[in-house]
Amino acid sequence: MVQQPVGDLESLCGKPSHVANTAVQTANAKPARAGIRGETYEIEAELEPGGAGEIGLRLRKGPGVETFVGVLPANYAPGGL
Repeated sequence: MVQQPVGDLESLCGKPSHVANTAVQTANAKPARAGIRGETYEIEAELEPGGAGEIGLRLRKGPGVETFVGVLPANYAPGGL
């Protein structure tokens, strides 16, 4: 699955931030350290499941509520969807 932002939105984007080969806790702290603030983010991610039964991203997590976008790696062949 691939989605592309509407062209006009690109003018609203700030400087990209890049995280690679990083533990989740370290990656989660990077936006705050870099002064990145906002309500909307464009995320491009490559996740390596290793032996995990489920992988994904928890978005807009708060007390008792969260949005999870993920996959069950066992259901997909190498190379993507």
